[in-house]
Amino acid sequence: MKTVGIDVQNEFYINDAGNQINIFNESVNAKKENNPVPENGYGGHFIQNLIDNINNGQTNIDYVLNYQKNTLKKLNCYFDSWFKESKLHNENILNIIKQEFSDYIIEKDGAVWFQTTKFNDDKDRVIKKENGDLTYFAADIVYHLNKIKRGYNSIINIWGADHHGYIERISSVIKAQQTPVEFKVILGQLVNLFKNGEPIRMSKRTGDLIELEEVIDEIGADATRYFLIEKKPELHLDFDLDAAKEKNMSNPVYYIQYAHARICNILLKTNDLELIDGPLNNKDRQLIISGSRYYDVLKDAAISLEPYKLTHFLYQNCKSFHSFYKENQIIYDNKVHQPRLEIIKIQKSIIQHCLNILGISSPEKM
Repeated sequence: MKTVGIDVQNEFYINDAGNQINIFNESVNAKKENNPVPENGYGGHFIQNLIDNINNGQTNIDYVLNYQKNTLKKLNCYFDSWFKESKLHNENILNIIKQEFSDYIIEKDGAVWFQTTKFNDDKDRVIKKENGDLTYFAADIVYHLNKIKRGYNSIINIWGADHHGYIERISSVIKAQQTPVEFKVILGQLVNLFKNGEPIRMSKRTGDLIELEEVIDEIGADATRYFLIEKKPELHLDFDLDAAKEKNMSNPVYYIQYAHARICNILLKTNDLELIDGPLNNKDRQLIISGSRYYDVLKDAAISLEPYKLTHFLYQNCKSFHSFYKENQIIYDNKVHQPRLEIIKIQKSIIQHCLNILGISSPEKM
């Protein structure tokens, strides 16, 4: 989106407030004191990992955030800002909601409700329970209000598929503000890991859930990014770790990077060679046409919020290049076919530019 000129910021929303955080902290304390984990608490390896590695003066939340940031750094993934939910709780959330959405707030059965049914939701939603606790929805309302107040004209949320039911209620909040803000939710499905064709359910290292960092360590950041981007987010992703590690043309990441490295090698060999003119054939034209589609695909991928279109383009474009390379001669003794040299120079720029947008490296030697 930034590449095609859209002014965009990406933000990581941190759920560092509420009952789950209380349970998390209680679980850490219980583990420290060799007490049973509280009901519905956290008992996985990560709790012990935190206890063993947390620095003095560091909160449990700070440790988790640093851990996540380090993992994301390995994946070449960065955020412009990190927004803590606890920042919202420094103000009176309920008063803000009542003030901003007075026409849609009602009290019944001892609770406070937002009338999302006025905006096509299937039922009204509780923002304050009978026991006085605020719901997650209450914080979500104020967070999205915060984003609107910051002046954004488009809000794109990326959620897990289990949050599908939240779309209508947050849409209701946006509509209730009567602003021209566009709102869209991208739902990501589950990733299923395989090895040797068999599903992997548990981590060898921890005996628990498999962490993203383990996948990166095993197959590298380039392959991890490619296979996570390759499919539409709404599709389940079957991720074969063995296939992702292959160093041959059956691996799409290797296939694409090898095209770039192959061009770099040709360019190295053509230094100081005499340039000659020559005819172009059908393979030349196919490669030219393939490359000429790049900007249109890039713009379409950005506007439609579908980066997988870039991986598909890149693979097919490199397929055209490998076919071109197989049948066409570029170097003749001490001379080089200038039109073909210009074609592959442009192809190198396209592949490198596209890989850079996808956050994947473009090696010059393989």
